[in-house]
Amino acid sequence: MPGYDVKFTGPLDKAFECPICLIALRDPVQITPCGHRMCSTCLQPILRNKRPRCPLDNLNFDPVKVFSDNGCHRQILNLQVMCTNLEKGCEWTGPLSDKERHQDICNFAEVSCPKRCGASLERRRVTDHSLECVNRLTPCSHCGHQVIFNHMSLHLQTCVSFPVSCPANCGVTNLTKEKLAVHINTECPLLEVPCKFVEAGCVYKAERYKMKDHLSTSTESHLNALCDLVYSQKKQLEIREKGFSFKRNTFNFKKKRCYCKNRSL
Repeated sequence: MPGYDVKFTGPLDKAFECPICLIALRDPVQITPCGHRMCSTCLQPILRNKRPRCPLDNLNFDPVKVFSDNGCHRQILNLQVMCTNLEKGCEWTGPLSDKERHQDICNFAEVSCPKRCGASLERRRVTDHSLECVNRLTPCSHCGHQVIFNHMSLHLQTCVSFPVSCPANCGVTNLTKEKLAVHINTECPLLEVPCKFVEAGCVYKAERYKMKDHLSTSTESHLNALCDLVYSQKKQLEIREKGFSFKRNTFNFKKKRCYCKNRSL
């Protein structure tokens, strides 16, 4: 990484300027015998030459004798600099060593929305943005659950408290989805339902409000159907019992035969 591209509060001393990148020295190293300084990173391409030369005086130098100039480094870190966001209005000044820490709290620094909506904004605008961010949490006006604002339309499709009308158009409105199920299963007069004697063989289907008349006019046929059903079930039980009895007798016969065979041995 080349030198520090920052704004100093005063003119930068030439002794602290890298002769290669022409900005403030970062991790300065000094070459001998000439004593010139440059950024450690800026020196690397020169060191790849078989006979490296100082870019200022063109003198050959020994790569082994290049050393980090820690004293110069400390001096540079103590130089006073201005905030990168000066043009946005930040008036902070301080030593170069504190610049990165200041950037982490600078109200004028650009940051990403903490809700990850994709917006970039100044840190001081985050609070205001949070009130209108598409990823903010907002309560559903029907069930009260906290929902991501941008997902509200999807939530309403499954919200159990969202008001709906009866799909059979019976005139009932403002039902929650929970109450709609009860309404359809037990109340709606226009919903087509099967006769309660369907298990007995009645195939009649009609709107619920017509079912009362059907039951009152079909009493005899329903009783006959129930009798037939009971008779059929009785026959099935008898057949099943005969099957169980046969299996039981067969098992007992085999058991007795095995016992006799063992006795004879």
